[in-house]
Amino acid sequence: FDVRTYQLSFRSSDSLGQPIAAVTTVMVPNRKMVNAPLLSFQHVVNATGLQCAPSQALWTTDPNLAIREAPGLNVVLQRGWTVAIPDHLGPRSAYGAARLGGQITLDGIRAVQQFKPAAVQHSRVGLAGYSGGGMATAWAAATSARGASARTVAANAPST
Repeated sequence: FDVRTYQLSFRSSDSLGQPIAAVTTVMVPNRKMVNAPLLSFQHVVNATGLQCAPSQALWTTDPNLAIREAPGLNVVLQRGWTVAIPDHLGPRSAYGAARLGGQITLDGIRAVQQFKPAAVQHSRVGLAGYSGGGMATAWAAATSARGASARTVAANAPST
């Protein structure tokens, strides 16, 4: 598959508003138009160890940690969309902290938009996620509707 992959570290905030470092994994198709859509996909939560975070689990050969829906992302990648998969549980793997997950998701989107190789500075953004990822997606969607991101997030599909 003809995709460049990056991991971005960026500043976000925890549930109390304190600064934290966060990570999102970005997949950019080599054959894409500038400002083609960006999909932020909040991965299902199977476990709460840091080794289970998408930034780690995408590369694992351990079948217990593998991200099983990752092949489904090929559909949007083949259409030229950029995909961001944030570690929405944060640096302490905080399951159930939906506000944290939503904040990391939105800050991750902003980080990708500022990352020139992604070429998504003016792209429409979609959000998707289920299970624990659905909680982060729903919080990000609700928060973006009230803030500066409202102009950017075009659609969301949380499912829990």
